[in-house]
Amino acid sequence: MIVVFDTNIWITALFFGGKPEQAILKAYEEDEIAICQQIADEIEEVATRKFAQQAGQIKDKLERLMVNALWVTVRGELRVSRDPDDDIVLECARNAHAQIVCKWR
Repeated sequence: MIVVFDTNIWITALFFGGKPEQAILKAYEEDEIAICQQIADEIEEVATRKFAQQAGQIKDKLERLMVNALWVTVRGELRVSRDPDDDIVLECARNAHAQIVCKWR
């Protein structure tokens, strides 16, 4: 299966662990994680702004998890949500033909 995670799941997994981390690790081991540059950029931006992390530290962590990820091109063409960030996640899922989209509120 192809799985797309929203930024909140990535941030929670990277900094707090718990169920979000378990979900990402399970997908890493058993499925295929799809991501786009916009989601990766948002993860980096949130991590540096809210958690005072160096951009390089976050990139290193993400690269280890994304070594086999499916990188998808997203152009911002899908507009179905009130939140443009949600549209990016949904467009990533659509373009990757993902079966699962995981969102954390």
